[in-house]
Amino acid sequence: MNESQAYQNDERGRPSGVNHRLLTGKVVLLVGNDTAVTQLLIGQLAQKGADIALVCWHIPLETSAKIKERVLAFGRKLLLLEEMAGQTTSPAQLVQTITGELGQLDLFIDLSAQTSAPPGPNDDPDQMPAPVQPQWLFVTAVLPEIARSETTRS
Repeated sequence: MNESQAYQNDERGRPSGVNHRLLTGKVVLLVGNDTAVTQLLIGQLAQKGADIALVCWHIPLETSAKIKERVLAFGRKLLLLEEMAGQTTSPAQLVQTITGELGQLDLFIDLSAQTSAPPGPNDDPDQMPAPVQPQWLFVTAVLPEIARSETTRS
């Protein structure tokens, strides 16, 4: 296959040739909520060859089973790290768990933006879902590990 063929799309507009496995050997940390966008992205990452660590606040068992089945169908790994209200793990501990299970960490995608309206004056704070760790806490833990992974491969 020549270089120009490697960057062509098939009849459905999807990458053909070697392009579809560009993430083979990569580990992606995806922080998100149980949304259709998160599920779609997980499928696309697995299809492109990535192993995935998913950190989310809560995900129904049947949804997590469906996601795992889809990732495994592409021959990839899925590590589900569920954060429970009031029992969060530090980002450094999460990174250590991910690298211990999947060997490295290459990419970080944060889809954990708040999807509901901010609490109102009459909302009970005890009934509000706990947010996933703030992005900057993950960034400070994740970036050194990504840099270390890049250094060891060079």
